[in-house]
Amino acid sequence: MTKENKNIATNLLLHINGGLGKCIMATAVIASYKRTFPDAKVIVVSGYPEVFVNNPYVYKNFPFATPNLWTDYYGNPDYKVSAADPY
Repeated sequence: MTKENKNIATNLLLHINGGLGKCIMATAVIASYKRTFPDAKVIVVSGYPEVFVNNPYVYKNFPFATPNLWTDYYGNPDYKVSAADPY
């Protein structure tokens, strides 16, 4: 990691709004992200959390209705939050 990237959080909270197709496409995005940042923890919040069960690149995975996501993850400065479409 270069000096300018030293203080940038590499852990990722990926918020996926959309259907099953977007969740499946996100698995490729997560794999690519882990190749770039192999030590990063990737947490997924989606409407189809079963897509990410047993995915070796996903640290944790939650459905939208999980309590305390905002206090535990969204507001945590150790995580970058991404809600972009995986397409």
